[in-house]
Amino acid sequence: MNRYARALVATFSAVLLASINSLVRQKSATGSTPLSVTVTNPLQPATRSGAGNVSFNGTAQPVSFRNTAATPLSTHDVFRHNGFAQFLGCTVPTSGDTCSVKLEVPPGVELVIETVSVGGALNSGEHTVVTMEFTTRGISSNVLTLPLTFAGTFGNESPPDEYAVTQPLRVYADPNTTVELDANISDNTGGAGFHFEVSGYLVRCDSESGCRVP
Repeated sequence: MNRYARALVATFSAVLLASINSLVRQKSATGSTPLSVTVTNPLQPATRSGAGNVSFNGTAQPVSFRNTAATPLSTHDVFRHNGFAQFLGCTVPTSGDTCSVKLEVPPGVELVIETVSVGGALNSGEHTVVTMEFTTRGISSNVLTLPLTFAGTFGNESPPDEYAVTQPLRVYADPNTTVELDANISDNTGGAGFHFEVSGYLVRCDSESGCRVP
């Protein structure tokens, strides 16, 4: 077997073992009925053709693992990717200069925010700042500023000035907390409107292993 074939065999074996370890949750055996897992490994000594292609030959080989009280097998959960997206909007009230929306993170799960998109319609000459507040590891003073870009004035719309941003990021919001998005305008004439779209995924949390983020 040449070095290229040996490298392929080694790589496949490493991936195979990693896949086995990702099948079930990490625990120690209780001493009851032993757990056996059998995986078929089709890799045998390889041959190389004249064209340089490598092929694998031979019969399959079973690989077994046993989980006993004396020799527990280390395993862990397969990460479950639960997609999340929510669309929200608010309007600045008359004589006001701000409006806000809130996302409630359910108990027992962590919200991982990957993208925030904001659009705002403002009165002519107004400016805006949008912030996002969230709680991570019990710290609730986290604030991100989202800079909106002026998209143009649309005379057939009211309010006519459009601002927008789509921001990729990575934010972790604790279970049973609130994510708040606030839009502030530069005067108190009111009437400005905003829409927010937040997307990412939810991760299950437990007291034993915390929140398992992929």
